[in-house]
Amino acid sequence: MDRFQAGIFAILIFQLVVLAYIFYLDPITSQNKFAAGLSAELTASAIILYLYKNIREDYDQEWIAAGIAFIILALLLMVFYVR
Repeated sequence: MDRFQAGIFAILIFQLVVLAYIFYLDPITSQNKFAAGLSAELTASAIILYLYKNIREDYDQEWIAAGIAFIILALLLMVFYVR
């Protein structure tokens, strides 16, 4: 397994963990946490689609780093700030 497939696999595992946490939340009292988790899920999906679109070409790693930074920010907001 090369680094590209390992990275995609890690993002998919991350999506499963966040999805399980989202389904664990109470839908009435945790709407803000659900929204932050959903934004992290959608950003991870966008990263995967971007990587697969440019699989044969050289892709910009800056966009991947920016997407991962946004995911980390959304998760930190979901865990520590949003009530």
